[in-house]
This record gives sequence, C-alpha cells and structure tokens, in this order.
Amino acid sequence: MTARDDAGGMHELRSLDRPCLSPTGAIVTAIVIDYHAAPATRAAVASLRTFLRDLGDRAEIVVVDNGAAEGALPAVDTDLRAAPAVRWLPQDRNRGFAGGAAAGIDASSSEWILLLNNDAEFSQGSITDLLDAARGERIGAVCPVMVFKADPERINSAGIVVDENGVARDALLGQPVADLPRTPFGVWGCSGGAAMYSRAMLDAIGGFDREYFMYYEDVDVAWRAQVRGWKSLCCPSVRVLHEHSATSRHASAFKLYWSGRNRVRLLAQNLPAAQLRRRFASIVGYELLYVAYYGARYRTAAPLRGRIAGLRAWRAVRVDRPPAISLPPAAGIRAALRRNRAVRALGSSGDQRTG
Repeated sequence: MTARDDAGGMHELRSLDRPCLSPTGAIVTAIVIDYHAAPATRAAVASLRTFLRDLGDRAEIVVVDNGAAEGALPAVDTDLRAAPAVRWLPQDRNRGFAGGAAAGIDASSSEWILLLNNDAEFSQGSITDLLDAARGERIGAVCPVMVFKADPERINSAGIVVDENGVARDALLGQPVADLPRTPFGVWGCSGGAAMYSRAMLDAIGGFDREYFMYYEDVDVAWRAQVRGWKSLCCPSVRVLHEHSATSRHASAFKLYWSGRNRVRLLAQNLPAAQLRRRFASIVGYELLYVAYYGARYRTAAPLRGRIAGLRAWRAVRVDRPPAISLPPAAGIRAALRRNRAVRALGSSGDQRTG
C-alpha cells in the first residue's frame, strides 16, 4: 500500500534557510478542509492569517473543498496577492479528512504542512513558535495545545497517546492549562486537528492514508512516524480554540461507524503480531464493552458495523509485519468512559478519541 511505503528510508530535516519552495514561495502551507461549512472555514482561515503573518509571503493557505462537486460555493476566494496567499482547491468528490489532507499536501511543496480543523481557531502564539520548536533533530511533527472553546482553561488535546491495546486518546484531556510546562515537551504523536508536519517525515512514511477517510488517520501517521524514529513535540506557547466535533455530531452513526472501522484498520496495519496475540483477550473485551455501551446508550449499531467492516478488510490491509514499539499500559474501558464524560461536560458538541 502506498501509505505504508517508506520513501527512501531515513530523511534529515532540511534547513529552514534553504526551504523547499511551494509554487507561491511558501515554506509553510496551512491546509483547512471544508465540507459545506463555509462560516467555520472562513473563521479558521482568518485565524491562520493572523497566526502566519510573521512569515508574510513565505506562507500560504490552501482550502480543500470537499463539497465543490455537490455545488457548494467556495468558502473563500483564491487570493494570490495576499500575504499569506490563499488558494481554493476544489475536489471531484468528498474525500474526507484523510483524502483532503493528502490532496492539499500533494498540491504544495512547502517544507512544513500545518493542518487545522475548520472548527478550530488559533488564539495564542505564532508560526515562529512552532518553527523554533521544530529545529531539533528528527522532529517530524509539532502541535499546539488545543483547548475547549467552551472552557479555554481546560485542555482538549496536547498530543496523542496510544496504549498497548492500540487505544488512542488525547493527551492531558480535561487537565488545567495552568499545569502545562512552559517549554515544548515530547508527545507520542500529534492530533491532526491542529499540527505542523515535516514534509521530510511525511515523505519518509508515505504520507496520510486516504483510505481512513475520517478519524484515526492522524494516529496512523503518528504510529508510522514513531516506528521510523521521528519525534513529536507539543508547543504550549501556542493555543487553539476547538469547538469539539462541530463538523460531525457527537455519537452520530457516521462518526461511530468510521471510528470503529478505522480503529480496526489501525490495529491491522500497525500492531505487531506478537503484541496482538498477547493482548488479544484484552482488546476483544474492550471492543465488546465499547460496542455494548454505545449501543445501549445511543441505540445504534454503528460501532459494531464499523468494526465488522474493518475486520472484513483485515487481510487486505495487513500486508506486512509491523515492527514493535513501546506502548504504555492499557487504561481500560473505565478510563474511556471518564474521558467521554469529561468531553461531554467540557466540549460544546461531542467527543473525539474515546476509543
């Protein structure tokens, strides 16, 4: 699979003084993906204009329009005279977040790719903070701290954590912002809702896997980057306000289906066979409890249908032998329920990574 190809092995970061230039001369390309959400997308783009202003014409903004083929009007107009320049990139169909991100990356050649959800806005810091943090050796991704728009003093995500059962969660979810370190710190991976990725790293691991469509595509990127020795950092001086799950309703059948399907895909592609055998009973128990909980609470079979779809594709996607990496102990279903309750209490519209 293309998404699992290693494009030439270990790549070193290029110097910021000799950047790989995008057609507009940018060293940073910011990508926002729109699907019939023009007001939110315009707000995200406006925050990016402010966030990127220190780079002037060395930054650009690309709006990937997944609704263009359905007759949606552009959320923003192309403006190549602006600093940063803005480009509208219409798609022939809805490619989801994973496909939209891949399309935006393919349409640029900047050294750094900055992803921002269209339900999020930068509220503190600047692009120079992220670039300064990224100057270390083999830094593949740097993320800001995402905070709840409904409660900016509480952390929504300070990176991604994956445990030995392959369960992903947002780091420091619900914790006070005041408890954060003052300087950049290492994290397992970065949330694609707001993160800056090195093109060298993306090239080395094969980029975003379009087959994920929505959800877990960022966890897959983080996992493959970990395997190849790339590091991720969280930069606490940069903050993003996030209106949780504004683009896909909490506990909707759509979200629960794709989350379930892609959780199985993530395990098939990345969990080593030895670890899978060792943790099999625990993984199956977790999945059964998760499906039972959401089925009873929201009267939906979507989590089960998604997991069945993932299992049907298991052999097709498990095309190689994933190497082992160190993962922390499993937190369990109770921890997932606590995360769910925290998000429902703090977020305005839903949860992101509860299993």
